[in-house]
Amino acid sequence: LEFSFGRTTRAREDLEKGLALTPRNAQARALKGFLLAAEGRTREAIEQFNGALAVDGGLGNAWLGRGLCRIRRGDWTGGREDLLLAAAIEPERSLLRSYLGKAYAVAGETKLATHELKLAKNLDPNDPTSWLYSALLNEQDNRINDAVRDLERSEELNDNRSVYRSGLLLDQDQAVRSANLARIYQEAGMDNVALREASRAVSYDYANYSAHLFLANSYDTLRDPNRINLRFETPAEAEYLIANLLSPASAGVLSTALSQQEYSRLFDQNRLFLSSSTEYLSRGAWNQSASQYGIFGQSSYSLDASYRWDPGQRVNNDFEDLGLSLQFKQQLTSQDTLYFQAARDKSSGGDLYEYYDPSTQANPGLRTTELQEPFLALGYHREWQPGVHTLFLASYLKDTYDVFNPYWKGIAASVSNTVPSSAESFNATQTYRNTIDLYSFEGQQIWQKEKTTTICGALFQTGRFNTSNLLELPFPLGSILPDPPADQSFETDFQRISLYGYQSWRVWDPLQLSVGLTYDHLVFPQNFRSAPLTEGTETTDAFSPKAGIVWTPGSNTVVRAAWSRSLGGASLDQSLRL
Repeated sequence: LEFSFGRTTRAREDLEKGLALTPRNAQARALKGFLLAAEGRTREAIEQFNGALAVDGGLGNAWLGRGLCRIRRGDWTGGREDLLLAAAIEPERSLLRSYLGKAYAVAGETKLATHELKLAKNLDPNDPTSWLYSALLNEQDNRINDAVRDLERSEELNDNRSVYRSGLLLDQDQAVRSANLARIYQEAGMDNVALREASRAVSYDYANYSAHLFLANSYDTLRDPNRINLRFETPAEAEYLIANLLSPASAGVLSTALSQQEYSRLFDQNRLFLSSSTEYLSRGAWNQSASQYGIFGQSSYSLDASYRWDPGQRVNNDFEDLGLSLQFKQQLTSQDTLYFQAARDKSSGGDLYEYYDPSTQANPGLRTTELQEPFLALGYHREWQPGVHTLFLASYLKDTYDVFNPYWKGIAASVSNTVPSSAESFNATQTYRNTIDLYSFEGQQIWQKEKTTTICGALFQTGRFNTSNLLELPFPLGSILPDPPADQSFETDFQRISLYGYQSWRVWDPLQLSVGLTYDHLVFPQNFRSAPLTEGTETTDAFSPKAGIVWTPGSNTVVRAAWSRSLGGASLDQSLRL
């Protein structure tokens, strides 16, 4: 029972007492094997499963556990044989058929996988496990409609396992199902539906990394590739950071908190991966990405590169971007993980703004370049017990943004006794540069129970904005303007202190309420973007309350309402936070 709540420490204490009284209890030895597997100690787990089988060779759980651990250690043949024996010894157990089908699916044996999952559905049509694995198999075979139907059925049946799992772990299961459903919607091109489903996954289980990952992916597909409309930039970056901090080092697509009924993580084994993608458009645009990543025991890493070139669809509308990233994750203990990221990104382009009439409004000479080098992040995650998590994130970013505009337009005014007496428009060549050095530190605490989720945290950011702006006249304007009209260079401080707390609770299953309060103290540059620039800083404080409601009166109807107030940031600081 303790294991069904995910409380492995208490389960281990009670189990040791039981084994001291009945050392030849086969079920107890098998349970100890699963507890060790939950901590990643698969070699010791196999020894316990062997001990259970020595006492009772007909125990399906022992064959199941040993088979999964052997798969985790790379012995696919032996692992599948053990899973097959488990299903043969207890042929009426749907769960054993489901895991055997999953093993066949991972090995690429689609016919055998389909057969076993069909048997599992027939044996127990109310068990959501077989429907989940069947959905993933259908997705793998590009049967998207069937995958959606099976996953939706799995969601409907999720709470049928309340006999075996606590409400908190059932919410985690539901989050995994919603996250995968969001991914399948996304593959079908239903980006907005995917975003809503991923949001539901996060609301079911805020601490579920896969839910945050698919929500980040959903936001990412809605980003403006030219980086002009930044509406989804901040939520996508924040969701990626949370997902990377929460995920275990050996995370797979379906990795969840391992308990007596969830063994999906054991299908992930030590290996190297290489993936690449190339997309070419008829107008000459290229999208190229490549990743080389690996999992080794309690460590994982990823090397990623992406390149994008788009010549645009009008004069001076080209864009080029090259991004490089290294990520490393180390599982320090069964409860503690360490995360590190180093990244570099350089982009350049012309006039990428959208205009009503580009032929007359677009700037034919505007050129911009942005270099983010380096971006460094160090994170730590501690899971005290199921639903209780502590996150820390420290990061440093240096960003340099250059603008060259040969057609900068301004107005020069003659002033007499503070009253403008005449005005004349003029053109100038602008050379602008802004360099940001930004340090960010944040801690966040998460408490989850069956009906409530509490999140609180603190953020501290500090940095410097180094800005220069030079305006040069193509010809002198006499006494109206000096030459150059502007030659500015200065440093400005930036600082932000934020405290926040959020509380959400499910009043009853169809109704969820959320409230929050944040306090922000912000010191920011007065004007570092629009020439002529303004040296100096401004200071502001704000208390920002928030409230929301989600009501689901039916399976196809959701009502959402929210009211919020917030204080934005000055620049990229908004994307370096949880």
